[in-house]
Amino acid sequence: MGELWKTVLSLSVSGTTVILVLFCFSRIFGRRLSRRWQYYIWLVAAARLLLPFSGEINLVGNAFAQLETRSEQWETKGTDTEQSAEAGEEKPEQKIASGEEEPAAEGEVPLPEVTSGYRTALQQPDVPDRLTAAAGMIWLAAASGLFFWKITAYSRFAGRIRAGSQPAKLPLLEQFGRIKEKKEIRGTVELYVNKSVSAPFLMGCLRPRVILPERAFSEKDFYYTALHELTHFQRRDLFYKWLVQLLICLHWFNPFVWFLGRETDRACELSCDEAVLDGLLPEERRAYGDTLLHAAAGAGGFLQGGTGVVTMHRGGRLLKGRLEAVTGYRKRSGPVRFLSVVLAVAVAAGAAVLGAYAQPGREAPRFSSGGNDFLLTDGTEVIQRDQVFYILCDGLTEEDVLPAGAVDGTLIVAVHKDRQTAVLLSGEQDDLWGEAEEICRQMQKRGDLSEQDALRVTETARELQKRMQSDQQENAPYSSFIQSVFYQEPYLFYVGYDLTEEDAGRYTGRVLTLEDGEQLYVSFADADRGWAENEEFLEILSVRFSEFRKRTGKRWAVIRRPIVSQIEYVGNDVKALAARYHAEEDRGRFHAVLLKLDTDSQSAYLEQAFTEDDAAVFSIALSCLYKEDALLDGAQIDLYASRAYREQKTALFSILVSYMSREMQQTWYRTLLEEEGKWSPFTIILQSELYDSEDDIRENEW
Repeated sequence: MGELWKTVLSLSVSGTTVILVLFCFSRIFGRRLSRRWQYYIWLVAAARLLLPFSGEINLVGNAFAQLETRSEQWETKGTDTEQSAEAGEEKPEQKIASGEEEPAAEGEVPLPEVTSGYRTALQQPDVPDRLTAAAGMIWLAAASGLFFWKITAYSRFAGRIRAGSQPAKLPLLEQFGRIKEKKEIRGTVELYVNKSVSAPFLMGCLRPRVILPERAFSEKDFYYTALHELTHFQRRDLFYKWLVQLLICLHWFNPFVWFLGRETDRACELSCDEAVLDGLLPEERRAYGDTLLHAAAGAGGFLQGGTGVVTMHRGGRLLKGRLEAVTGYRKRSGPVRFLSVVLAVAVAAGAAVLGAYAQPGREAPRFSSGGNDFLLTDGTEVIQRDQVFYILCDGLTEEDVLPAGAVDGTLIVAVHKDRQTAVLLSGEQDDLWGEAEEICRQMQKRGDLSEQDALRVTETARELQKRMQSDQQENAPYSSFIQSVFYQEPYLFYVGYDLTEEDAGRYTGRVLTLEDGEQLYVSFADADRGWAENEEFLEILSVRFSEFRKRTGKRWAVIRRPIVSQIEYVGNDVKALAARYHAEEDRGRFHAVLLKLDTDSQSAYLEQAFTEDDAAVFSIALSCLYKEDALLDGAQIDLYASRAYREQKTALFSILVSYMSREMQQTWYRTLLEEEGKWSPFTIILQSELYDSEDDIRENEW
């Protein structure tokens, strides 16, 4: 907590410096610079107050570090002096003054004096540290309390507004819609009337609405009022205001941050007026000024705009400045715009140079994580450290692993309490799994590797191969869009993957929190965007993606930037749905529903598909049994393969080959070569699965 408080304090110092510089700029160049510049330049101060970034030059950070060093030196010196006095020793100054030194014994090298401050620091916390920690706790408590109070106050205000508001009448709504079209506003902004409010204002970041006082508006007054509030919406001023409120909560102890809040409120209205005036003719600008006067004159309600809203009228003092800006409006020349850019760059560079306090560096870990940690099907953890993949057997942790050093290829190490067994692969992603199976088989023959470790190594290699291929697809210069259908009672819906970032930004979206804490941004197609607000469906969608997450581990590439569409309510009768989609030969929906059936029902569909020689349903049922952790064992796969071979069902046999172990594939290949020769369709299937040619197979020692 103490370190966090130091960081916040340093940010406050840096931010205050930027605020003072900007205040001076506004007084010197205020009449020359645009109101828009004077509004958005405060974001530099906001970034400096919020983000603890710093470059090579870090003025404030270095100042804090020097203060910390001097504090430690002062404390150490004070501790030594106190302990020397308690022991009845002379102070160092007294020794120097008298010229007395304790001679060392003959042949003995005098030992350097060791101060006791370090021993004291280890025994109990330093007083400055305790004070810093206490200050940090006070800061956090006050910041949390202020933030809670602001949220609560806004909630009460919004509740009163909603309770007393009525939708505007149809003529106003029609005119409001035309103004929105003119402003090219695509988002939804609602229009309400409330007899308790004193002036028009915009509220609601997630569900924006314009609130009007309950009084008669002339056509021009309504036009300019709506234009003003929609300009606020278009510029996202509500988000800006809440950012400033967050800064005030974090830096509640700093009066300059409260000053920042008042200045941004003032600059917000002046900048919005300027943005409106940019699109008006001279006579229209005068009419806009009249609208501001009418808004002030008609303010009769008792509810003023609170935190988190932007209002048309905020008092006579600001109104005077706004009217002066309207009457004195003029377009900025090219040199002035150039000066604005130069000043903005200078302020941003100065803010970066100021920097912030950085926490003392900690000892680097023994390993460098490669970011590819995952679990095997038996629960064993696999971690990547320094380009080596360690399988932590027997419940071991990272601390039990010895570094392997640099390797050329892919090294998989099975770590036990009494031994470590390493398998070095070439690293070729196309057949990493097959190479691991072959090496493990040879090591098992020599007795160098147990059967259980061989299974773990091959599963690890298979996972790495999938990840390498996924990474290759993700980094490809093009984006491939894939769509699948899912069923989660009682809804059936389609999910597309691999949207481009540009396409994903065009749709309505929500962030889902999955069971393991991971967050996933999900887009909704335009026709289904209403479902993005359906909390029941969002919870169901979260459950479905969580199940998907459990099956795929951390292979996020397959669910990167998803989009949900074609959502329909189909009910909870899974067996009836499976029968219906099977009869309709709707393979996608059938697959989605079959995943939810029990393994007995899935096995029944598998047997039926085999009997009917239906390769599509057979492949779907077999994949469902595999994905639901009920994979048929080797004997059953071999039995189905024998039946397919006897009944000459080539398509079914080719599907089964992909579920065989490498050893089973090789056994079948040798048998078929002896019985039917290399031109048999079954032999060709196995040959293509194993290697590219028969010569490659014969060169391999089985």
